[in-house]
Amino acid sequence: MRETIVQSESGREITTVSDMTRSKDQDDDRYHVQILSRAIAVLFTFTPRTPEMTLDAFAERLDLNKTSLLRILRTLEHERFVIREGERYRLGPRVLELGNVYLSSLSVQEIARGPMERLARELGQTVSLAILDGLDVVYIGIEHAQREVGIQGEVGGRHLAGPTLTDATVAVAVYLKAVRERRSSTQAGAPPISRVVETEFVAAAAVFARAHSIEFDTWRRFGVEPAVLRRARISPRHRTT
Repeated sequence: MRETIVQSESGREITTVSDMTRSKDQDDDRYHVQILSRAIAVLFTFTPRTPEMTLDAFAERLDLNKTSLLRILRTLEHERFVIREGERYRLGPRVLELGNVYLSSLSVQEIARGPMERLARELGQTVSLAILDGLDVVYIGIEHAQREVGIQGEVGGRHLAGPTLTDATVAVAVYLKAVRERRSSTQAGAPPISRVVETEFVAAAAVFARAHSIEFDTWRRFGVEPAVLRRARISPRHRTT
């Protein structure tokens, strides 16, 4: 910017601000280091499809002379940002170190936000990010879809941890299959149902029962023993809603 002295009709001198010789972008260009910009361009020339590059390939892609490129590549090689194998160059371990520094500076919510937004948009359901705090699930991130058909909650909300309905359905199906096989066995003294299968059923039965309004008598008709139902906190007086 340049000051200009002008004279009014009365003869008075007035100092005005005129002739904006530099725009803001031009001012910023004073701090632009071209060789550094070219070095960054070299690093970003590598892609998953072109993990290795030759000097000729760099020159063609970046439209730079080979002498300048060679100086840049040798410097990056010295700093371990690239590795040279014969006539080919590939990214070096320092790039990974730099990426790890960036990732470690982010919170888990920031890292997960992009994937959560995509899932909510593609599935049309609310996507939640949670951590386990003792026996509770605590929400630390929630991305709502346009059509709210998922879990309604808020950041900081919590509920008792337990199997999902899908997990519960699988556990119940495996257990009932084992019950049927044992009841249909013609062998005397058939082996008992696996403790692991029974334990998973006990953990899942209440979730499954609430989702499908299954009561004590229905479980009994499927052959589930009263003792197992009591462990699952399902009693004859229990009514699921």
